[in-house]
Amino acid sequence: MNDISLDQNMTPEKQKYVLICLIAFVLFVLLAGLVLYVPIVSDWDLLVSNWVQSLRFPALDRLALAITLSGDKFVAQSGATVILLYLLLMRHWRLFFQVLAVSVSTVSLVFLLKTLTARDRPNIASAGLETFSFPSGHATTAVVVAGVVALLIARRHKLNVRRGVYAVAVVFAAMVGLSRVYLQVHWPSDILAGWLLGTTLVVIFAWFLNAGATIHTRWLTPVILGAATLMYILHMFQTWISQAEKYGVLLS
Repeated sequence: MNDISLDQNMTPEKQKYVLICLIAFVLFVLLAGLVLYVPIVSDWDLLVSNWVQSLRFPALDRLALAITLSGDKFVAQSGATVILLYLLLMRHWRLFFQVLAVSVSTVSLVFLLKTLTARDRPNIASAGLETFSFPSGHATTAVVVAGVVALLIARRHKLNVRRGVYAVAVVFAAMVGLSRVYLQVHWPSDILAGWLLGTTLVVIFAWFLNAGATIHTRWLTPVILGAATLMYILHMFQTWISQAEKYGVLLS
């Protein structure tokens, strides 16, 4: 009887979540296995990375730096803190714990996987960078942050609005990931792994968000966008020169 009840409750939308989550997770596991045990993957990474480096020029270097800074821990953690505080003030307890759970899971999983795989970066001599590379923390975090924010902002909007919000989130996450390869601090497979891991976490969040009660987040959009913009500008102002030196970007 329990099995029948579960099948009846599995709506097409929930089935979609499960399918996407499983595909992303399985692909991540397969990619991790290939990176760890199939040497040719490293050859492909090196080939793609060298090709990307051949495209570099100063103006694009500075653009890549600006993009990669938007995925830094300070911006992501500040944004998450603002969202959590807002949800506490509005007494959205369930959503508060959902956002907290996905935030903690992202940080914990990236740290654990980096430690377990212990993969060197393309440019481990860069000052101030973590030693290990797989998966990319920036790529994972960009997908999770953009995905969670997009789901919260697009919630209860019309289909066209939701599609536009999701498209912006995808472009943002893609640009952050690509900037890491361009700045030669991650292999392409690190980025792909980050995108897959982030997608898995976002879909799990979407499942619980969809299953929750109706919430009213009228002021959440301006709060999120305003806080993210402010934190990014502050981060840029404080660290632009030091970050340029770290990534080898010429500012003049």
